[in-house]
Amino acid sequence: MKPSSKKQFLLVHAILLSALLLFWIGTPLIRRLFPSVDGCFLHRYLFLYCPMCGGTRALEALLHLQILRAIELNAYVVLLAAVFLGMDAVALVRLLRGKEHIYRFSRWIWIALGVALVLFFVLRNYLMIRFGYDGIGDFSDFWGRT
Repeated sequence: MKPSSKKQFLLVHAILLSALLLFWIGTPLIRRLFPSVDGCFLHRYLFLYCPMCGGTRALEALLHLQILRAIELNAYVVLLAAVFLGMDAVALVRLLRGKEHIYRFSRWIWIALGVALVLFFVLRNYLMIRFGYDGIGDFSDFWGRT
């Protein structure tokens, strides 16, 4: 194992662990301090979900291993988590094999995630408007959940 690869792997995980810790501490604190904060224009004025609406709740469900609930809240966040875990597993194998560059972010991954983001946004709102399916439940009354 090369020291730079080991440091890179540890740094990525230290950042991730710090972000999760801040999320765990910060989310309840922000909800208590600012209960009416909702900065999403689509959510507040157009009664639509942006691609990241429900992402915090989905991440919270993932942390409690409630996979199906997380998918219902925001499937895109679950996809991002799966992609990260997959890339992390590959990075671990590359690290153990002594490779120098353990994380690879190819262009096709970014393109695929961008296309998935747009498709998720369109499909999620179409299902809600056309069929009344609202996995989050914020607009059930407005769009008439069946």
